[in-house]
Amino acid sequence: MTNQESSSALGAIVKDMGGQLIVADLATAPGSNHHDSGKLISVFRNIFAGEMLR
Repeated sequence: MTNQESSSALGAIVKDMGGQLIVADLATAPGSNHHDSGKLISVFRNIFAGEMLR
């Protein structure tokens, strides 16, 4: 199974449960296994802003 197929399958499961799968590049650099705090903050800000508008 490819990454795209896995993401699609996981997205379908999450949607069935009433959620939304959000995929974002959070790495500090290509190939890194560390999170970039600025990217992480930005993604969380967008998620929580959307939740507050509901």
